[in-house]
Amino acid sequence: MFRSITILLAFLVLVLARPALADECTSPVFDSTGKINAAEIEPILKKIQNDGADPALVRVLTTDEMNKHGNLDKYAGDMLGRCPSWQSAGGRLKANIFLLILEPKGKVAVQFAKKGPFQSVFPNERIVDIGQEMGGPISKGDLTGAAKAGLMRAHALISAQKAESRIVASGPVTIVNHNEKPADLSGGFSFLKWLLVIGVAIGGIWLLFFMRAKKEKTQAAQQTAQTKLASCNNLITDFDSRLTRAGSMLNSYKATIGVADFNSYQATLQELDSRLSSAKSQFANSATSSNDPASSGLSADQYDAMARIYDRHLETLDDLDSAITRFEGIVRGIGKLRDGAQPAIDALAAEIENATSVVNAEKVLKTEVPRSALQQAINLLERATKELEAKSFQAVACTCKEGTSNAKRATQLVRELASRKQNIENSISQLDRLVMSDRLASIDALISEIRTTYGEGSESPALEQRAAVIQKIQERQSATTLAKGSCLTQTWDLAEQQIAIAKSTESAIDNAISTVQNLSRRLANARRPQQSSSYRPSSGGYSKGSSRSSHVTNTTVVNNYGRPGYDDNGLALGVGLGLAIDDLETDAENRRERSWGSESRRSNDDDSGFGGGSVQTSSSDDGDSGFGGGSVDTSSSSDSGDFGGGSNDD
Repeated sequence: MFRSITILLAFLVLVLARPALADECTSPVFDSTGKINAAEIEPILKKIQNDGADPALVRVLTTDEMNKHGNLDKYAGDMLGRCPSWQSAGGRLKANIFLLILEPKGKVAVQFAKKGPFQSVFPNERIVDIGQEMGGPISKGDLTGAAKAGLMRAHALISAQKAESRIVASGPVTIVNHNEKPADLSGGFSFLKWLLVIGVAIGGIWLLFFMRAKKEKTQAAQQTAQTKLASCNNLITDFDSRLTRAGSMLNSYKATIGVADFNSYQATLQELDSRLSSAKSQFANSATSSNDPASSGLSADQYDAMARIYDRHLETLDDLDSAITRFEGIVRGIGKLRDGAQPAIDALAAEIENATSVVNAEKVLKTEVPRSALQQAINLLERATKELEAKSFQAVACTCKEGTSNAKRATQLVRELASRKQNIENSISQLDRLVMSDRLASIDALISEIRTTYGEGSESPALEQRAAVIQKIQERQSATTLAKGSCLTQTWDLAEQQIAIAKSTESAIDNAISTVQNLSRRLANARRPQQSSSYRPSSGGYSKGSSRSSHVTNTTVVNNYGRPGYDDNGLALGVGLGLAIDDLETDAENRRERSWGSESRRSNDDDSGFGGGSVQTSSSDDGDSGFGGGSVDTSSSSDSGDFGGGSNDD
């Protein structure tokens, strides 16, 4: 039903909006910008009407309106379907229509029937001619002057064509629409009458649904307020009975628990009872006749206000409910605490005895830390015994729990000492078994082979890797020595730290050896005969200050077998060596980033921009719309260029 009402209201809006549309269809000058003096333009329009135009119109659109339609040509096509005065008897465009459209930023369009008498008057170059006449005033913001200039130029063109007898009509042309009927004002009054009836009906339906919705909203608000009031009453009644039961249970333990504990529990009970009394008083002050949800005839807002009041009371009662629940648990647990106090002390004593035997059994390794934890457990056992004598059962439970944790910790620490020492010793043995001198000998052999095979200087990158290997071997030896010393002093944390440092050097050494092996393979590949190869060294191959980036330049190698004095393989090897060195340094850089955290390389992409543009003048053909003509851009702004080239309004 609401959807039907919406549709009817939309229909009314469209009907009431038709007079404004009719004005845009029939007015000789229609200006959306408010910058046109129609009185100055209409006399020139009459000249064009005398030339044979029926109708002759000027339309001035804002830029936003033009953009909404797409362009000026599409605006004319849209208006054709909405304006009967522009249409012939068959619903197509009138043959003698003349339409000039412009917008403040320099867009201009001349529209006419593409099969009418003006088709021969306004080819594309004439439309540009009209735009040129209008360009100067538009650039100065004089839209009235622009319209006058365009119309005068159009009148001159039409008059010239008439003088050559290309236009037969010599005055206003009247086209009779046989489908049109004389205006019948009685129909208008009948429409208004039915419009009034429909409006009254819609208003009545809307009022009916409004009242029904209002009633349902009020009922829902009243029910919510009543529910919250009932919840408050139920909680208060329940709290009274719960506190009474908890007080009776507490009194039953009075003779079996300590005075201090009983007084503490009793104080908590009194605090809860005081909070309940305060909540009752505040609730009673609110639950008066003025806040009674059972009252009828109130609005939804009034019931909502009541619900908010009882919501605040429910928040207070919820907090009190949580506090009472905690107290009930404490009181119910008094018996368990009392009965479990002595067993808890006995269990702590047994745990201490076991920890003592474990600590005393360790004669070799340092046990200062485990003994400290054991002593804390012994002290807590003594405190728990005194708390039991004072019948402070809750304190006994807490103290025994803490003491047991310390005793178990002492036992665990002692047991970890032996296994920890064993793991550290095993790690040191592994470090000793792996002889690093073999790695150094391996890389030395590779360097010697490269120098012998490929000449002096070819091994330079490999020497850098050898220096890195020596440094890592020294770090490994130093860390291993320090780990051994830490074992002697039983400083296990330091020993484990140094073992980790020593192990981390292995992967770095392996990476360096692999880099040298890759260099050897690349040099071997480069020495093979090449049919045709081209190498262009990268601009960033030696960006860190090395001068080797100049040892190979842009080079093209073409083998000329059998040519005296031409060393094909030597030249190919030189090129390949440069390529291998470049690849090697890139590979080494990547490995250092992974192994030793060197700087990461970055590259910047060059920004590029493009500029340019084009303009064109074209006539538009809207197909079935029946429009001919075209549009030009007379704007003098830098974005569209100077007028004269012409631009398609699309």
